[in-house]
Amino acid sequence: MNRDSGPKRARPRSLSVLINLLLVFCVSVLGFLGSAAIAGHQLLTEEVFPQGTVIDGLTLGGLSLEQGREAILEKRGIDLENTLLQLNYAGNVLLLTAQEMGLSFDVDEVLNDAHYPAPPQNASPLLGFQALFSPKEPLQRQTAPKYDKAVILRSLRNILLPYDLEPINASAIFHKELEKFTYMPDCSSRYANLDKTADLVIQRLQTGDDSVVLVPYDIVSAEVSTKELRKNTALISQYSTEVGSNAERNTNIRKACELLDGSAVAPGATLSLNGILGERTEEKGFRSAPVLMDGNTVDDIGGGICQVAGTIYNAALLANMEVVERVRHTYPAQYLPVGLDATLNWDDKDLKLKNNSNHSLYLSVKFDQASDQLTVKVYGQPLESGLRIELVPEVVKEVQPRGRSIEYTTALAPGIEKLLASAQLGYEVKVYRNFYFDGELIKHELLSHDSYAARPATVQVGASAGSKP
Repeated sequence: MNRDSGPKRARPRSLSVLINLLLVFCVSVLGFLGSAAIAGHQLLTEEVFPQGTVIDGLTLGGLSLEQGREAILEKRGIDLENTLLQLNYAGNVLLLTAQEMGLSFDVDEVLNDAHYPAPPQNASPLLGFQALFSPKEPLQRQTAPKYDKAVILRSLRNILLPYDLEPINASAIFHKELEKFTYMPDCSSRYANLDKTADLVIQRLQTGDDSVVLVPYDIVSAEVSTKELRKNTALISQYSTEVGSNAERNTNIRKACELLDGSAVAPGATLSLNGILGERTEEKGFRSAPVLMDGNTVDDIGGGICQVAGTIYNAALLANMEVVERVRHTYPAQYLPVGLDATLNWDDKDLKLKNNSNHSLYLSVKFDQASDQLTVKVYGQPLESGLRIELVPEVVKEVQPRGRSIEYTTALAPGIEKLLASAQLGYEVKVYRNFYFDGELIKHELLSHDSYAARPATVQVGASAGSKP
């Protein structure tokens, strides 16, 4: 008899389902992890920006590094083209471009902080998990300007220096006809302070302030102001001599006065009368007139201009000019105190006077034929207040003339005499220039120590034709 052992026990169905579910779960997890690793590795390989990254107002999430750089550079390139900083230099409006400021933006620095860096070669796929599950925080930033102060300084120098002003001293114009001055005003210098201006430009770049930059500048006053020049174009001295009646001689004096009138002598410069008058010729308007030559009165082109030289000499001495060259006559001049004359000759004799003052000297040289007066005035820096100059000829010795100078002529009856020129004493003379301050003698300057020959009387004596004296 077969015993019935009862029905067979079935495998629990729930266990089978559980196992299946576990298998599915494992496959899914492995798939997910694999995909995550691949996605993370791809994320690093492509160097993309995290979602939510905004730079300079541009959304870069999901873009590659190169795509982001191109977008930012395009935006900032436009910004640079439109960047102009306005400068105001003493009312002159000037523009400074981005290129002239060496301006750029720190694009690469900002982008390198914002994107996923590329993985090293042969990197483990596990790095993808780090990128995926520890993502980079999205950034919201602005690129900042970069500048080069050396470039800014170089550009400012090129832009601003043409608008600098050099100091201009006041100048005087001497109107010789009126003996009056007109003045051109002085002008102070203006120099842009480049270093301070560069600092102001950089400050604007750092703050984004686009207001006008007022260029600071330094001012240096002119050395000679109009006010100072007015004080130093005063009448310093004048001297007059009496002119005779010889028409040709007076013509020469007038011509010399015309050439010398209004002459200006700069500080430290030397006045040369021959340099101004030039060689005396008839073509220039000079005439033949009486002069003393080797003790005799003869006619020579330009006779009489020595009186102009002597008059200028005395006026210059009273104006405290320095005597560089002066030549005496052989015989004393009748129109000046002994020792205070000056002669000229084109070849070898000149009157040269130096201006040792700090300002120009101006000569007024006038011949007033109505009064027979030749007058020289010197204008310029006045003598110190309280200072007075006096010229003192001191005769050391007188020399008596000897004999007579006789000229025979048939214009007079035989034996008849006519005095042409009186006898003149000769002299040894010292000339001093005395300086007084408030009436007290403070300087006794020896100017010259000259000897003049005595001149005998010149007499015409009548003689018969063919007779020998």
